[in-house]
This record gives sequence, C-alpha cells and structure tokens, in this order.
Amino acid sequence: AYLEITPGIITGMTLDDASFVYDGTAKSLTISGTPPAGTAVVYSNNSRTDAGTQEVTATISGSNYQDLVLTAELEITKATITGIIFNDASFVYDGTAKSLAISGTLPAGTTVVYSNNSRTDAGTQEVTATVSGSNYQDLELKANLEITKATITGITFNDASFVYDGTEH
Repeated sequence: AYLEITPGIITGMTLDDASFVYDGTAKSLTISGTPPAGTAVVYSNNSRTDAGTQEVTATISGSNYQDLVLTAELEITKATITGIIFNDASFVYDGTAKSLAISGTLPAGTTVVYSNNSRTDAGTQEVTATVSGSNYQDLELKANLEITKATITGITFNDASFVYDGTEH
C-alpha cells in the first residue's frame, strides 16, 4: 500500500492594492493573514519611492504546501506642492526690466518656470509661475507685475527776458 500526502492549499491570505502619496520614502505592500507554520513569504518588485504604479508579487511557499502566488498594485501618487507664495508687486519706472519671484522653499526635485515675467515700461501684466516635478502635481500661480509712471524731477523752467536783437533765443 502506498500512502500519499498531497501538498496542502494555503488559504486566508491576501495581498491588497494600496496607494500612497509621495513623501520621499520607499513604500511596500504586505500580505494579510497568518501564513501556515513552515511557510515563507517572498516578495518581488515590492518597493517604490517615486510616483507611479507597479505590480507586486508575494509568493507563499513551504515544503508541505502548494505555492500561493498573490499580486497587487503598489501606487505612489503625486504630492501637492504647498508653502509657495507668488505675490503681486509694483515698481516705479526707472528704465530697467522688473520681474517677480516666488517665495517659499521649492520641494526637492521641482523647478519653477515663469511666463510673461519681464516688464520695463509703465503698465500692468499678469505673470504665471508654474512649479513642477515628476513626483508632484503641477502648481500654477498668477500675480500682477506693475510698473508705475515715474515723477519727473530736477527740471526747472525759469522766466527770461531778452532785448530784441533779431536772433532766436
């Protein structure tokens, strides 16, 4: 007679999809449930720091069990940029070009691009500052750049009197 013991089936284990907001630290998934004694869990493709999505695999195996392969999606979503300010500014005309700048600290890995951000002559225009980075949602800010007319000073116009001599004065 032969005694055959077939490998057991692992049940009660799950690997669920998860989504995290980018914060610069690595994220990973873990199985839920308690693996049977004598089994081990091996993960593959289970670490992500930057924004994006990837499939994670968890393989639960042991000599007395059929392997259980679970998959799930690990997603890192783009973070929101905060703490950046873009204020209106006004300058008195002096013949030189003026521009605006954001204030605040840009998160690592982001850049700012300005459009319509130079004015020399009197007038007002809307300036756009776009802050972007691969791990962040774009932040678009608008402000007004104004150049006001300067006051003319230092010029005098004095009365004068001339005796006619036939020439222009």
